[in-house]
Amino acid sequence: MNKYWIIIAIFACFFARSTSAANIVVAYPEVKEPYKAVFELIVQGIQENANEKVTPLEFQQGVGSEAILSELLKRNADAAIMLGGYGFKYAHDIVKHMPVMVGGYPIKPNGFGGVSMTNDPEIVFAELDRLAPHIQRVYMVYSQSTEWIIPRTQAAANKHGVELVATRADDIKAAMTYYDRLFKRLDPKKDSIWLTLDTVTANDQVVLPYLLEASWMRKFVLFSSKPTHAKRGALFSLFPDNYQLGKRLITMAENTLNNNLIYKVEPMDKFQVAVNLRAAAHLGVQYDESIKQDMHIIVPR
Repeated sequence: MNKYWIIIAIFACFFARSTSAANIVVAYPEVKEPYKAVFELIVQGIQENANEKVTPLEFQQGVGSEAILSELLKRNADAAIMLGGYGFKYAHDIVKHMPVMVGGYPIKPNGFGGVSMTNDPEIVFAELDRLAPHIQRVYMVYSQSTEWIIPRTQAAANKHGVELVATRADDIKAAMTYYDRLFKRLDPKKDSIWLTLDTVTANDQVVLPYLLEASWMRKFVLFSSKPTHAKRGALFSLFPDNYQLGKRLITMAENTLNNNLIYKVEPMDKFQVAVNLRAAAHLGVQYDESIKQDMHIIVPR
C-alpha cells in the first residue's frame, strides 16, 4: 500500500512539473524616452501573446552578464528574451545556461535565436514597388555588420524585378567616396539609394546629410530603414512594429521550450511606414488617399 502511494505521489509531482507554466524572463536596460517606449511596447507584445508566464526584468546599463544571470536564476527563468544592445551583449553568456532570444537591436546571426531590427528585404522591395514603382535599380552600401542580409536582399530584388547593386564599405570614408562617385552615374529616373540600419554606411551625422542634400539637388529617390530619415527628407522609411516584434519573440521562445525548435536570427518582417510628402512632391511622385491611409507617419503635417 505504501509503495502504491509513493508511486502516485511521484507521478503527481512529475505531472505538476510537466503541466506548470514555464517562466520566460524579458530583460531590458533602463533607458530614457523615446527608447523606453520602444522596450515597453515590445514587452507588451510579449505579455499579451504569451501562453507561458512572463516576468519583466529591467536592469541598469553596464551591470554585467553575471549580475543578469544571477537575477534570471533567482526568478527561476526557463528561458530569457534579451532586448537592446546590452541585452545582445549579455546574451552571449546567458545562452550558456538557458535558451535565449534577442530582439530590439540590429543583430546579425550568432549563437542564439532572435529577431533583428534589420528590415526583411522582401518587405522593403514590396514597399518600394508601391511607393516608387518607377525605380528599376537600387544601390545599397553595406559594412561587415549587415553583410549577412545581402543574399536575402538579392533574392528579394530578383523577385521584384529590380537590379540590386550592393557594395561593401567598412568605414565612413570609404562609404562617402563610393557615394560621391555614384552620383556622377546615377540616373534619377530609375535609380535609388537604400539606407539600411548600418551604422557605418548610413551614419546619421555624416552620411545622411550628404545624401539628403544630393537626393534633393539631383532628384533621386532616397529611402531608409530609420523613421527619423523620412522626417529629415528621405522619401519613405520603414521601421519595426514593436508590438509585433514582441509577439514574434514570445512565439519563438515558447516554441524553443515546448517544441525544441532551433531558431537563428531572422530579419524583422512587421513594419510601419513613414513617408515625406514634401520629398514626394519634389520628386514628382503622387500618392492617392488609399495609400496615404496606410501610412503610419506622414510628414510634414
